[in-house]
Amino acid sequence: MIYRFPEKKSIPEKIIEQLEFLKKDVDLYAPERFRQYSTAPDPLALNILETFQKYNWNNIGMHTMKKVFARGTRKLEQEVIYMLGDLFGTQKVDGYVTQGGTEGNLMGLWLARNYLRAKTSEQNIVFLKTSLSHYSVSKAADILDMKKVIDVELNDKGGMSFQALEKIIREENALGAKNFILALTLGYNKTGTIDPVAEIDLTLGKLKKEIGIEYFVHLDAAIGGFIYPFSEGEPIGFMSSSIYSISLDMHKTGFMPHTAGIFLCRKGLIEYIARPAHYLLGNKIDATVSSSRSGVVAAACWGIIKNLGREGFTERVKHCFELRDFLISLLKEKGISFRYTGNKNMNVVVFEFYSLPDMRLPKDIERKYGLIRVSLPKESIGLSFGYAFVFMPHISKEALHGFVAELCRI
Repeated sequence: MIYRFPEKKSIPEKIIEQLEFLKKDVDLYAPERFRQYSTAPDPLALNILETFQKYNWNNIGMHTMKKVFARGTRKLEQEVIYMLGDLFGTQKVDGYVTQGGTEGNLMGLWLARNYLRAKTSEQNIVFLKTSLSHYSVSKAADILDMKKVIDVELNDKGGMSFQALEKIIREENALGAKNFILALTLGYNKTGTIDPVAEIDLTLGKLKKEIGIEYFVHLDAAIGGFIYPFSEGEPIGFMSSSIYSISLDMHKTGFMPHTAGIFLCRKGLIEYIARPAHYLLGNKIDATVSSSRSGVVAAACWGIIKNLGREGFTERVKHCFELRDFLISLLKEKGISFRYTGNKNMNVVVFEFYSLPDMRLPKDIERKYGLIRVSLPKESIGLSFGYAFVFMPHISKEALHGFVAELCRI
């Protein structure tokens, strides 16, 4: 079909009628959607977006920078950044509301590259990640023209091995490398596992003293950023001195509709990417990837954080964990042969079902529950293939019961 720009105008009612099919599309947040990384938006967020859309300022710029006078939705965005900075260990942060985790990862790695180049005048940088890192990390490395990208081995818990990390850094340093960027992950999307931030923090500190390396660690917390802080896990964030920036997604378990992400970094770093924008009012500087951004999205993020608080987020995360534990118990009760891996403080679990032919679900069951069989690093977690389940509030125990009943009939 060829689509041409229309010659004549049309009436609004006709346009709305033509869009009605969208309401009949797949229900993304049906109780049977077991692998959905986002969930039904909070009604308050939708209400704010609808009510204040006509007051939608352009929130261009970064409103936490020095000498910036923020008001309206820009003031609300500033408060969002400081509140989330506090959640992750410090209010001495800069940041902004992004389009999502991918933009946040690009922002963090852009900042990392420029920071290290300015700090040491050394242009060559070794970029370290794992085979489980989100594809946006590799995308950012390509955009930023990082020549040397190395996958660090995983440990037996599905996180980056700090022993393997130390070995690689020492080897690269012996070849002349001084600057290292690390992309760590708080909740890998395939496995729900996390990188051992505390051990990596100690390792980097030791290597800096012993062989004089410089480093910048960016934390991809798009999956776990609004789960892990409300669990019983040891705090992860800016309390680790090696963490310089963090990427979050509010359209996952921040209960915002798409798209809404967050970028955070320590104070004093943003100058390495700030650019003059002389036509802007006030500070006349922009230090973001996206520049023009929705003000009402920032207002909705502010409303959700204020409405739920730590208490509300904790309640919702606890519910996700209850759904996870319910399925595991039910599978055991029914005698289904399976293995699983994940992290007890995350809502993502990967299952391998041994009782199935070729350990694979029938296609109709995959489609019904939105499940995809993915390859996994067997040398680390012991699984070659598996199904990632993302336990979100829209999932029901009845749907989990139905899934197990179907497994029993195979």
